[in-house]
Amino acid sequence: MGAILAENKLHHAYWRSASKPTITQQTSTQATGFEFVNMFDNNAHTSFKNSGNTQTKIAFSFASSVKMNGFAVYGHNLNSTQKIIVQYSNASSLPAVDGSWSTFTDDAVYLANGQVGVPDNFNQAFCCYLKGTLVDVRHLRITTVNWTTSTFISTFSAGTFVDNVNISAPYTMPSFTPQEVSIKRNNKGNFLSSDVRKIPQKLNIKLTTLQESDLDATQTDITNTTINGLAATYSFIDYLGHFVSRFPFFVLHDDGGSGTNAEKLADRNKVYFCTIDKSLKQPAFASPTTLNWSINAIGYIS
Repeated sequence: MGAILAENKLHHAYWRSASKPTITQQTSTQATGFEFVNMFDNNAHTSFKNSGNTQTKIAFSFASSVKMNGFAVYGHNLNSTQKIIVQYSNASSLPAVDGSWSTFTDDAVYLANGQVGVPDNFNQAFCCYLKGTLVDVRHLRITTVNWTTSTFISTFSAGTFVDNVNISAPYTMPSFTPQEVSIKRNNKGNFLSSDVRKIPQKLNIKLTTLQESDLDATQTDITNTTINGLAATYSFIDYLGHFVSRFPFFVLHDDGGSGTNAEKLADRNKVYFCTIDKSLKQPAFASPTTLNWSINAIGYIS
């Protein structure tokens, strides 16, 4: 089964709110022009960096508690030794630097010290997904691990993966980043410098054999959010239809629900960062009682 992280709680609480949440620099400093808020501004060309080699701890405080079960990262240059630690607290006031923080990981699958990152230097998207667990978050803190002044993250999304999403074949999983080579010649036929660029993957995320009751079903802990100023518990179709059609999202085709812990981790590191391809289609009846929903998206790996 798959999972979709459609709503970035940080983006919507900060960039789409008149009253900004509090961001607290607990240790070190951000680099000028590369502030923490750049990670969730939905702009791939902005990023967050440390101002020095001392590691940074920055906390984001929501106005009230929100539900989360994971986070995802895209657009970074972390190597295999550079990580992030994400912690949370549901206390009414922000805990101190060494106060009572809980680590946002499943230590059966991820490292027990809470460090999350990539196992190699391919700079691919990655995520941390707590399948079957929801946590109440009032404060979310990110700590950098082994970063230098050139280390960066462009996109960080935290929220609730909508899980048990049945993504049907054919589906192209994110095995590696495709490249396009442009070989150039001058007027005499001599070779010029060639260009190599990354090519995003066109995806058809097919949700099949849905019932109308599936589309209308509410998931209390997952879809309780604010849309256009109204806080409510939204249905599956209203929630995904709103966020996926308007904002970038992350897709896991296999949420790592079975297998060894190493296999679960490998599955959860195969994640796409997506934007909708032109427009989001409506679900369509495939039979008198079942519907299919094809989500055409552009998928990015690194």
